[in-house]
Amino acid sequence: MSSRRPFTPEIEEKIFSLSRRRCAMCFGLRRDTSLKIGQIAHLDRNSSNNDPENLAFLCLEHHSEYDSRSYQAKGYTIPEVKRYRSELYSAIKIEWNKPPSFAQTPSSPYNSIAGHYVREDSNELSEFDIQQLPDGALQVQGFALWGTQTMSPHTGDVYFSSPVQGNRLYFCDRLDNKWYNLELRFTSDGLEVDEQILPGYFGMNVSFRGKYRKV
Repeated sequence: MSSRRPFTPEIEEKIFSLSRRRCAMCFGLRRDTSLKIGQIAHLDRNSSNNDPENLAFLCLEHHSEYDSRSYQAKGYTIPEVKRYRSELYSAIKIEWNKPPSFAQTPSSPYNSIAGHYVREDSNELSEFDIQQLPDGALQVQGFALWGTQTMSPHTGDVYFSSPVQGNRLYFCDRLDNKWYNLELRFTSDGLEVDEQILPGYFGMNVSFRGKYRKV
């Protein structure tokens, strides 16, 4: 049984930038070009093979579906997903080579949500930077630290994009077949965050849960 090898920052950057966080299967099957919450998938299902040729960015639904073993129906094949990935990369290259347009983004009810949010406690610090994307979704970058009074603090970070559902944003990610879940709820005076902690996902005691003020 192969052991999982973590992705290097260089490999992650390569796959994220080539895909622009668009799911290869969503694009290949439905021509869906929207940003997705997803993961880097091993096409040969060998978690130790981190060759970029063996990797593709897939949304959570398609990653789970691709990794599942079905004896009732023919599953997705490696050549099939590689073809979808190649078509996606080609389409992105064409689109990103077009001259940029600097037209002003139309006003949106989410413009007031975008900004920087901070939560501070006696031994904790966490913050979110939220920006609106041209397609209306919000891009979220979060950083949390536990042990502000120590020489070796523990840290954690999240980075995702998501459409707004009511006044909430959701993020989930899988680690060893278990899920980490994060919910951001916008209020009149800031941001409230709840999460389902997954041990080992961040450094010890690191959490984003709490109330944030906008700065």
